[in-house]
Amino acid sequence: MLGHEIVQIVCGAPNVKKGQKVIVALVGTTLYPKPNDFFKIKKSKIRGVESAGMICAEDEIGLGDAHDGIMVLPDAATTGMSASSYFDIYKDVQLEIGLTPNRCDAMGHIGVARDLKAYLNYHQELKLDLILPETKLNTKNLTNIDSIKIDITDFDLCPKYIGAVLSNVTVGPSPHGYKII
Repeated sequence: MLGHEIVQIVCGAPNVKKGQKVIVALVGTTLYPKPNDFFKIKKSKIRGVESAGMICAEDEIGLGDAHDGIMVLPDAATTGMSASSYFDIYKDVQLEIGLTPNRCDAMGHIGVARDLKAYLNYHQELKLDLILPETKLNTKNLTNIDSIKIDITDFDLCPKYIGAVLSNVTVGPSPHGYKII
């Protein structure tokens, strides 16, 4: 069980003390201090002593810039809890696609989700369905276009351009979104 196995970790941080609750990255863990910067924890020797992990500072786990010592958690933190659970960070997946200019249907997340569903249903014989979240669109707000002016100067290069004004928009956290089931 996580949090109950004794592991030797060498740490030279000035604020490390016995009995602290800290963030620990064990051997095999990949840390992402910055979005495109990552490193994998390996078993190593520090000052001649074997270390099987790392006690982390906030900058090493991408939660800030501080590197003057390790991140010390409150005594109420649950021993063995994953850092993502403790900080309430949901797991995310990044897909990298090679988009060609002729695939405008895949230039948005709905098109990519449809394409992924089709691929998985055909090649892996799954019976997935794409469930899109309900949207609440008040079309009255889209009919008043007096506040914007669209001028098309060359109809050969741009035969059609569509614009819309959205009002009463609330900025907030995104929902967890689309599901392929």
